[in-house]
Amino acid sequence: MAKSYNIAYPNYESLGYVVATANLYDKHDRSAPSDFHWKVLKCRMIIFSHSSVLASPDKCDVKQVHIIFPRRGEDYDRLNSLFLRFSLIQDGDIRQVDSDIYKMCFYYTMGAKMAPTWNTLGYNYFINNRNFLTTAGIQEGIQCFYSVKDNIITLELKPVKINLMRCNDKYYPGECIRVLPSLNKATIEEYYEAVPKTSDFKCYKDLRRHWKNIKAVLENFINCLMSKMSYMLGYPLNINREICEHNESHVETQAVSLCTPTQHGK
Repeated sequence: MAKSYNIAYPNYESLGYVVATANLYDKHDRSAPSDFHWKVLKCRMIIFSHSSVLASPDKCDVKQVHIIFPRRGEDYDRLNSLFLRFSLIQDGDIRQVDSDIYKMCFYYTMGAKMAPTWNTLGYNYFINNRNFLTTAGIQEGIQCFYSVKDNIITLELKPVKINLMRCNDKYYPGECIRVLPSLNKATIEEYYEAVPKTSDFKCYKDLRRHWKNIKAVLENFINCLMSKMSYMLGYPLNINREICEHNESHVETQAVSLCTPTQHGK
């Protein structure tokens, strides 16, 4: 069952947007050996050094970082000082913010600040475990969709169970899996039509009761967001807790199975 949360943000007219280019000839940190990861590291350093900005690395260009900042006050001057500190060069003039750039920068900044309590998987999943790669069994997660309209960000959140299947795990035929880290879809060729006898759940009623009782996962995610990202673009983060619940005839269950980067799905 998905629920929607609304977050207000400033008008675009009060915001500035710049593209910065990373100096790839810097001596790379050992944690970021490739040019792309070096740029990503610089983007995250900007995010954690300047609480009033939203930022995101460009998905295609190996050097570019997108940054949104409040036009008021000294935020732009502070940003320029960080450019010098992290060997970034502004590419062109200050630009106008649009919804696509805003969505990209907000989502990446949110994911960066909530880690490692909540870790991003693929495009729209978060897993609630800092040690998720070494944890066996099913783990709690969130499927997140988001949109921007009329100065409101809407987060549509749905609790899911995530199963990271290791290479030596037993794979269940017919199961949809996603390959880490890209989360490309793959499918196992056979499946069970009934709940296995070894399962903790014996019938659909057990599953429904279980999912009804885990709606606290959503509250956990929102509380973590407000704690890790209490301010956005210089203003206190304001989340409308009068949430809009999507009515469904039953509590929907969804399992997302993943495998390690060395495992290839068919």
